[in-house]
Amino acid sequence: MASFSVRLTSKAELSSGLNSLQDSTQSLSNRIDQLRAHWSTLTGPSTLLRQLSKRPAPHSISIPYQGAAWASAHTQANLGQAERVLLEAHQGEIEGKLYLPQEGSHPDNSELLLILIPGLGGDASSPYMSWVGDIAAQLGVSTLCLSHRGSGKSTPGFYHAGWYRDVLEAIQHPRLIRYSRRLLAGFSLGGHIAGRLACSETGQNQFMGIFACCSPIDLAETQRHLDHRAWSVYRRYLLSGIKKTARALLESVKHKQLAVSPFQQRELTQALSAKTIGQFDHCATRALLGYPDQESYYQGESLIHYLPALHTPLTWASNRYDPFINASQAHRLTQLNLDSDLLHCMTYSHGGHVYSASYPRTQTSPTALDGLIAWITSYLN
Repeated sequence: MASFSVRLTSKAELSSGLNSLQDSTQSLSNRIDQLRAHWSTLTGPSTLLRQLSKRPAPHSISIPYQGAAWASAHTQANLGQAERVLLEAHQGEIEGKLYLPQEGSHPDNSELLLILIPGLGGDASSPYMSWVGDIAAQLGVSTLCLSHRGSGKSTPGFYHAGWYRDVLEAIQHPRLIRYSRRLLAGFSLGGHIAGRLACSETGQNQFMGIFACCSPIDLAETQRHLDHRAWSVYRRYLLSGIKKTARALLESVKHKQLAVSPFQQRELTQALSAKTIGQFDHCATRALLGYPDQESYYQGESLIHYLPALHTPLTWASNRYDPFINASQAHRLTQLNLDSDLLHCMTYSHGGHVYSASYPRTQTSPTALDGLIAWITSYLN
């Protein structure tokens, strides 16, 4: 006769098994969120363009901001007409697209101007710029979307992570003087530029608040992250954008529209063969800016080194699984122990780099881009 025994599982063993299952479930959930972040980053531009072109019926979105506080904005995904303006800046002109409030929007915000700075390789017509500009205009906020020098219809030139001079000069345009209240928001590298302005002496009392959406604070750390082999698809995308700017710069030199030294021209030409962000910065950026090497450029321009001098309220919003910006940068911000009235950090569990897979998001799955809209509404009268 066969015999068998039954072993009763102890309470400790059962608890250990449940904990192990919970850990596995959480690990799987995190992995799914990571994959969603990649999908959002890759498909976000086309998603926004489809929404802007289809012009669906108005809808309501609710977005969490600062914990329990909620902002509700009734928006219509309808790409409004933007007026193209050219703004005088240092040795040239900067292209801007001005979205004006629509009829029936909040009349009490006629003195409020929002300025948007695009990311690396972007310009005033980038989908995320148009989307935010259109929504802000529907909220009653005039919005100026800028193109970096060397991009869009701006004067040929070269910008970098600390170049905020164009923003300060652009807002002095006679067309913009009537706005007594100003906000500034930047995306990715544009957010880094906005953050630098928030710490500069010349930027004091120019803006009520500044918002950095999915932006780096440490350029060296970001470069190492992006140049890792796992992120080749994003690295190629970024390199294509900055190489386009470099080619335009070389064309301007060729037609004598811009003067650079023979050394700078040679290094800029070599940068067109760069396979990594570090190689491009080593050739082009350090040569054009006069730094001895790219590490000196990263050290000299990174926002993390300027934040102790922060004087304008800065909101830094990131998405947890942003494939462009490593999560450790958010942790480093909290370690600075800056005045919470000046620096406010928000990290969202959804979304990729700037983009989300669908718009609008809901209160259960907001992203940094949603946080930007909520931030804008917090300044409405």
